[in-house]
Amino acid sequence: MADDFYNGVRYGDEIEISIGKYNGTAWEYELITHREGFSPDIPEDTEAVYDGLEYKGDKKIRAEKTLTLTQAMPADYGSGLFAYEDLAGLVIKEEIVPQDGSTVEVPARYYTNVNLRKVSADEVPNEGGFNITISGRYDSIVKDEPAGTESWVKTYT
Repeated sequence: MADDFYNGVRYGDEIEISIGKYNGTAWEYELITHREGFSPDIPEDTEAVYDGLEYKGDKKIRAEKTLTLTQAMPADYGSGLFAYEDLAGLVIKEEIVPQDGSTVEVPARYYTNVNLRKVSADEVPNEGGFNITISGRYDSIVKDEPAGTESWVKTYT
């Protein structure tokens, strides 16, 4: 099933991805430039329960929520996604910015308590560029920016 958040999106560059760190008073976002991909995994967290052939309802199951960000290798090693290696308590903001200037009902959503791992690189060719990728886990997707008072928030100064 397609995610309703993407209704009306015609091109991938209409979606902007930013990573937010909390500075103690507000979220500071960095737009991921030269983004090659963003892949959130939004798994089902329920499964059907049967008693023989009779359906009894659904039960909650543990579901691992992961995401992956890919970026063209930045010219300055250590910048771009490298700056977020092994960080926790982050927010990823996914924002729809239509090319035609129109507005959307829900322009942004936030992935909360994002914990990122090490950056990995594609095979490095003899010529031309290559991509770097970072992946991690998140807790939930919300429509409103977190307040910064949540227990999972880490402060970065």
